[in-house]
Amino acid sequence: MKVVPFIDRSDLVNFTTHTVLDNLAKGIILVVIVLFLFLGNFRGAIIVALTIPFALLFAATGLRLKGIPANLLSLGALDFGMVVDGAVVMVENIVRHLTLRQNANSSKTVMESISEAAHEVQRPVFYAITIIITAYLPFSRCNA
Repeated sequence: MKVVPFIDRSDLVNFTTHTVLDNLAKGIILVVIVLFLFLGNFRGAIIVALTIPFALLFAATGLRLKGIPANLLSLGALDFGMVVDGAVVMVENIVRHLTLRQNANSSKTVMESISEAAHEVQRPVFYAITIIITAYLPFSRCNA
């Protein structure tokens, strides 16, 4: 008896993996460039860009745990929509507060300014991410 593979999907898996990594790299570069142009703060842009690989990891893990097939559309929507959107809003507000603190010669420490900025946008970010998560929850139909 001889086992002969009927369908070899190794090329498909390799191509898909390459596509995901390529899109991830392009997404990180694009986010850094756009955020640097709008914020004018390179550190803030890098911090947001660093959330992308972690967001992709957590989205893929969550999909895997729920048994949902992961495709580029669902992974891209989940990681960029959920985590990166919240990170952009948070970092933008922190940069704004730090700039105001520096221009006003405030007596607040850097950590107090960051805490105040994060507290200011925590509820809107939380609700925005909750809406995105709810849209992706797999609801089962009840056959009654």
